[in-house]
Amino acid sequence: MSERLLAVLTRIAVALETREAEEDPLEFPLSGFAAFPWSTIGATIVDRDADGVSIIRAANGRIAKRRSNDKYGTEVWFSYSDGKDEKGENRYRKVVVFRNVAPPEPLGRKTEQAVRSATIIESPLMGAIRKRWADLSAEYLLVNKADPIPERFNLSPALAVPENQRRTDEFAQFVAGLKMATSDHEPAKEAAAGSWAAKVAALKPQADKRAEIRDIYEWLFAIAKKANEGVPPYDTAPASLADAIARCADMAKIADSNQQVPA
Repeated sequence: MSERLLAVLTRIAVALETREAEEDPLEFPLSGFAAFPWSTIGATIVDRDADGVSIIRAANGRIAKRRSNDKYGTEVWFSYSDGKDEKGENRYRKVVVFRNVAPPEPLGRKTEQAVRSATIIESPLMGAIRKRWADLSAEYLLVNKADPIPERFNLSPALAVPENQRRTDEFAQFVAGLKMATSDHEPAKEAAAGSWAAKVAALKPQADKRAEIRDIYEWLFAIAKKANEGVPPYDTAPASLADAIARCADMAKIADSNQQVPA
């Protein structure tokens, strides 16, 4: 090893040791000492006594002992010997400290008013929308665990309530169509023979049915677009075969209501 490389490594080691020595110990309320989850700081319990945990192995592998001093307060800390200082006296490094936490002062009136005005209070309607959306997401996962919920159905606190309501309504239609598409019931018993609904109900989200699904989707898309005065029923392509079938189920209602007979 060259002298230059050795010098660089020595400086790095010294810097790391200095940084470690300067790090402040973790602090927690004294009330949490008795049942403290030591694994959360990477430590393991080595020994206990009548007062609780007495020795731990810190995250860096060093053995730290419990210490306290009634002369200076009611703190409990764990520390280990870290060599000697410039005067030749033992130097200790604290790993964690438990101390009483003084209650915070109340907010000033001006600050309190600012916090209240900045806090968004959710309307009861939005709470009902969230509950309905959660129920729909549970139904979705029952019939389609492979694909995530399409992004266009996700709620957002940045959106107005009517937009979140619209997304939830569309999600409900999507889930209903998906449930019909993945149903094991015979489609002929659930829809009139020769209807688009019956044709869509017979579809399954299988790779060998991709061409058939695509053809039906394109037919229904054209019908729905014409019925909607040239406005496309969807702005984006289907996310999956199951998504395409669910959309077909929605568009089939439009086609059947307009008495469009499937080819």
